[in-house]
This record gives sequence, structure tokens and C-alpha cells, in this order.
Amino acid sequence: MSELDSCKRYADMAMKLSDKLKYLRGRSMAYKRYGAVDFYRGNFFESLMSFSKALKINEEMGDKDALAGSYNNMGAIYFSLGNYPEALRNHYMSLQISEERGDIYGIAMSCNNIGDVYIKQGNYREAVKNFSIALRIRKRIKDEHGMGDSYNGIGMACYDLRRYAEALRNHGEALKIRRKVNDTRGVANSYNNIGNVYEDLQDHPKALDNYFTSLKLQEEMGNKSGVANSYISIGNVYIKQKKHAQGMEFLQKGLEISLAIGNKEFVKEAYEGMSNAYTLHGDHLKAFDTYKMFDIYRDSLTNEAKIQESLQLKLKYEFEKEELVEAQQKELKMKEAKSKIARRDNLQYSLIFLTVAICIGATIMLGYVKIPRTMAQWINFVALLLVFEAILVFTDPFLDQVTGGIPIYKLLINIVLAALIFPIHRLVESKLRKMLKVT
Repeated sequence: MSELDSCKRYADMAMKLSDKLKYLRGRSMAYKRYGAVDFYRGNFFESLMSFSKALKINEEMGDKDALAGSYNNMGAIYFSLGNYPEALRNHYMSLQISEERGDIYGIAMSCNNIGDVYIKQGNYREAVKNFSIALRIRKRIKDEHGMGDSYNGIGMACYDLRRYAEALRNHGEALKIRRKVNDTRGVANSYNNIGNVYEDLQDHPKALDNYFTSLKLQEEMGNKSGVANSYISIGNVYIKQKKHAQGMEFLQKGLEISLAIGNKEFVKEAYEGMSNAYTLHGDHLKAFDTYKMFDIYRDSLTNEAKIQESLQLKLKYEFEKEELVEAQQKELKMKEAKSKIARRDNLQYSLIFLTVAICIGATIMLGYVKIPRTMAQWINFVALLLVFEAILVFTDPFLDQVTGGIPIYKLLINIVLAALIFPIHRLVESKLRKMLKVT
């Protein structure tokens, strides 16, 4: 994420080498890197196209493992775009492939991703179901990092369902595991989530303890977004405790950082908290001014969501258009290939017919030349064999249509043809024997 230009440069080198070597797997991996670079740069359409090309190559190779990964990547893009139905579709495609292959690690990852999407859709019960499946698998394969993510997901879903005891239990398990595997970012996130639960339960001291612990870790990591979120959360709790000065101090710090990093969601939350604080403090003029700022940022986010929705429609149109162009080009190539095969077959049929005609004509001409008996029998056999084989060649395409290409049916029809040709064979053979001058 910090060396995107270098990643792109190496991906270009990999693509050139893969083209030179006609190495499909290398092309697929290069497209995957292109998709990742564009994803982190926010170029979602370009990212989607790169992952789509990787997916098609993986389909062509029959590489199920890579194919599952491609669907997972596309699901992540649609999730970031807020297109949750498409995100679900792609994650379920990835899940299906992992199930077919018996890839339990892939099954767990897909279930966890599906749980994340269901949380965004507000379908918390389905989210818990999928997180729980992922958790059971991850326990069995001892994937501790994954177990932490699954416990965290269950905790978030239970929090939204207002099942606070379960939320605390699962966030506690996530915290324990994340500490064990030294996942500092995950630990900070877990403390913040636990703080949210205690804040809802009106247990403000415990909420503050967890928020301050999260804040310390966010500051150590230099995660400005996490720091801003912690400041705003702490400020809101202080306001609920009627500690106006302390609450406003933390809300102001959260607002300043949010404005600096351009996080409009946090700016909106900071202004909302400040408006509530001024209202409770009886300063209605400042409450009104900060509420207006809250309203401006809320409208801005709403408009951005609408723009994002329009962008998604545009991306979908362009993506489908490009797929249509590719399908048309593929169809044209197939038609050209079929035309080429038809020309080749017609030429070969003509050559076969000409060869048979020449052989029959040569056999008839031998009636004016004396030849040994053995040679006469051999000429008779070859001529009739050529006729029979020519009949089989000409009728084979029709036999395929009639029999569906089933070998046993084709054999039976060929036996019938041979039985019909046999009397003709005997008649022609006797005629040829009379015509040929045998020594």
C-alpha cells in the first residue's frame, strides 16, 4: 500500500515476460497486482476490469484456487463501492468453488466476508450465522488471526442486535486472541468495540477505560483516523457524564484531526456531539451553529452517496459494455475459425472424391492391361475399401448429429451401412474380375 508505483512497475515487467513466454498464470497474477494498485488508489472501475481479466484467465486455465481468489477480490471491490448484492454474489461464487475443492481455509474466509456484507445490509442474524461457520472452521485449523476476526464480527452483529452480553463475550474473545498474535490494530479495534457496548449500557467509566486504551494504541500506531474516532467517542461519553469542558476538549481535537485527514463521517459525528453538548449546557446559539455544520456534512455525505450510486451505475454500464465487446470479438473469432475449418473440410472432401474417382477410373482402365492375379485382387480390394471409407467420411458429420457422438450408436449404424454395401461390393467385385485381364 505504501509502494504502489513500485508494485505497478514490477507488475508491468511480469506482464511483459508472461506475454513473451505465453505464461497464462503470470498474466493472471500481473492483472491481480494491477487490480490491487487501482483499488488502493480508488480507481475502482480499472480495478474491477483487471480482476475480471484475471478471473477469465483463471477460468481458461481451470485454476480453481486462483478463480476463488478472483471472485473474492471482486467481492471486496463491490463491498467498498457499497454494492452489497454484487459483493454477496461474488463472495458466494468464491465460497462455492472453495466448497467444491474442499478448501476449508477458503470456505472460512468467504463466510467471514459474507458476514461483513450482511452486517452492512442490516441482516445481523445471517451475519452471525456466517461468522459462526467461519469461526468453527478456524478453530479446527488453528487459524488464530482468523478466529479473532470471526469473534469480532459476531460481536459487532450482536451489538447491533442489542444482545450486549453476547457482544461483550465475543469482543472479549477477539481481544484475547488479538493480543496473543500481536495484532495491535485488531486489539485497538476490539477495545473501541467494547467501549461502544459499555456506552450503550450506560456504564460510562468502563466505556472510557476502553476508549482511552484504544486511543493510546492508535496514537502509537500513528493511525490518525483511529485517533479521531477515539477522541470523538471519549468526548461524547464525557458529555453524557455532564463534564462539558472535558467533553468539548476531546470533541474539538477529534474535529481538528477529522478535518485534517478529510474524514467527513467523523467531522459530521464531531459536530453532532458538539451540538448536543451545547444544547445540554444551555448555549442554544452555539448549539444551532454546530448543528448547521452537522447538517451541511450530513447533506454532503448524502450527496456523495448519490454520486457514488451514479458512479456505480456508470461502472456497471461500462463494465457490461466492455464485456459485450469482448463477447462479440470472441464470437467473430469463432465464426472465422468455423469458416476456416469449413474451407479446409470442403477442400479435403474434394480431394477424397477426386482420389476415389481416379482409383475407380484407373481400375476400369486396367481392363485393357494384363496383370497378375494377386495384383488384381489387391487393386480390387483397395478400390472398394476407398469407396467404403469415403462413404464413412462423408456420412460421419450426419452420424454425429443423429447419434449425439455416442460411439456405440455410431458403430451400429456403420455395421448397417457395411451390411447394405456388402451385396454391392460382391456385385462390383465380380464385374471387376471379368474386366481385369488376369495372367
